[in-house]
Amino acid sequence: MTPAGPDQSHGVVFLDAESQLAKYRLLFERIEAVSLPPDRTRDLIADIARHLRKEAP
Repeated sequence: MTPAGPDQSHGVVFLDAESQLAKYRLLFERIEAVSLPPDRTRDLIADIARHLRKEAP
């Protein structure tokens, strides 16, 4: 069992109920489906950092 942190919407509970686990698996799959791959994420962050450095006084 994994304890959830106090910043979770359901409070401090143990995530051992199969319905709760299924909900979190589904949410993770949805996030993963719309996320950039790691290499594109690194490129995006690097581009943003370059842009911010150009604008810095």
